[in-house]
Amino acid sequence: MSSFDLLKCTPEERKCILAKYDKTPENIREDVQTVKNWIKSQPHLPEVPEDGLIERFLLLNKFRIEIAKRKIDGYYSIRSLIPEFYDKDPNGEVIRELTKMIYYIPLPKLTEEHYRVVIVKPRKPITESIDAVTYMAHSLNMAELRVRHDYYHREAHIYDLEGVRITNMTKFTPSLIKKIGLVLEKVFTNSIGGLHFINVPNFVDSFIILLKNTLQPKVASRVNVHKGTESLYDMFSKDILPKDYGGTEMSLDELSEEWMKFFQNHVDLFEKLSKMRVNEELRQKPLFDEDELFGIQGNFKQLNVD
Repeated sequence: MSSFDLLKCTPEERKCILAKYDKTPENIREDVQTVKNWIKSQPHLPEVPEDGLIERFLLLNKFRIEIAKRKIDGYYSIRSLIPEFYDKDPNGEVIRELTKMIYYIPLPKLTEEHYRVVIVKPRKPITESIDAVTYMAHSLNMAELRVRHDYYHREAHIYDLEGVRITNMTKFTPSLIKKIGLVLEKVFTNSIGGLHFINVPNFVDSFIILLKNTLQPKVASRVNVHKGTESLYDMFSKDILPKDYGGTEMSLDELSEEWMKFFQNHVDLFEKLSKMRVNEELRQKPLFDEDELFGIQGNFKQLNVD
């Protein structure tokens, strides 16, 4: 299955997405060239990426060129700051074992609002052996492919918490959450169209209340707790949802297998990325404040929800 099948975006859908930003293929090419010229002027950056990657960073940042430049710099720079997020081979045993325990699956079809829906769900009750850093590494490996192949307006996440134990939540320590926040702020800032929780254990209720209180009001209003799968149909059509949730799309097992094949088709990319680092000695202007990695300012309010 190709990227066109795993991450569908028809020409008409792409046209509608670009219309939201008053963009055309012609002025996008101009924006891409502007960013590319800037990258060439930055001696610390390890490469001039392909046009498609630049365009997607522009899209993720609503075609705001200066912000996209900073995010591309962060994309390369953060690998040295948080190497544990970037040293897990997506085709290696560690990630393979993780994917036997948990699904992290972008669904193939876009919603009518041109959202990409991502489902996160345990395959079975999660044991304490799951590693939160490995989970984050897997999500970033997925992001590597999506920033090259995906095209969407916003993201909507469905978190199915059936089988989640309280010990799993404690794996996300304050230090780890700070590092995740740094990646969200400096690299992959997505516009959140919705956060949907289903099969929520009682001990998670207080976490969701805390989450809503820390989010911007606009995105807090997009947090939905569902008592069952039926109410998901009010948000997502059945042709988008997998068979696991009464939809007509491929099952999560089938989609997971296709994603593993997709990763296998990108061995060379991940081999290149594993060695790619910036040369900080050649950097003209610092990207991170001195205390950012260990004293990150802000919280979930840094999510882009416009």
